[in-house]
Amino acid sequence: MKKFRISVGGLMAVVLVLALGIAALRSASEIVGSLTPEFAEELPNPIRESPAHW
Repeated sequence: MKKFRISVGGLMAVVLVLALGIAALRSASEIVGSLTPEFAEELPNPIRESPAHW
């Protein structure tokens, strides 16, 4: 059971790191977009184009 608990804890840690990384990338892309709108419009942004984000 200890190995299972460790793997669950590691899995939760990985999910947390992934969620933080996605949030950081999203905020970073928004900051870059606000600083250089011309450059940001040329880059494809799946977060803004996805219907789920609307």
